[in-house]
Amino acid sequence: MAKQSYAAVLSAPTFSIGIECNADEITGIDYLEPHNELAPKTPLAREAVRQLHAWLANPAFEFGLPLAPAGTHFQRRVWAQISSIPAGETRSYGEVAAAIGSGPRAVGNACGANPYPIVVP
Repeated sequence: MAKQSYAAVLSAPTFSIGIECNADEITGIDYLEPHNELAPKTPLAREAVRQLHAWLANPAFEFGLPLAPAGTHFQRRVWAQISSIPAGETRSYGEVAAAIGSGPRAVGNACGANPYPIVVP
C-alpha cells in the first residue's frame, strides 16, 4: 500500500514507483511492491511521472527534475560520481570508491541512502 505522502505512484511491469514532492522539488522516490497507480496530485508530480514513463521506454533518457538537496557531503560526492556513469554501463563499489578516494563499504552505504534511485542511479 502506498504511503499517504506520495504525490503520485507509477506502475511499472514488475514494481511501482512512489514519488514524494513539494511544490518545487522532488523529495523522494521509492521502489514499491506492484499495486495500482495513484494519479499525480501536483504539476511537479505529473512531470515526474512523465519523465519516469520516458525512462521506462528508453533507459538512456536523461532526467531533468528538480531534486531537493539531500545527504551528507560524502553521500553527494558518491551520488555525483554514480550519476556520471553512462547509461548501460556499471561500476562496482570498489571502482566508485577508487574514483573518489574512499572505501567500497562507505560507497555502498551511500548508494543505499540515495533518496532518488532511477533519477540518480
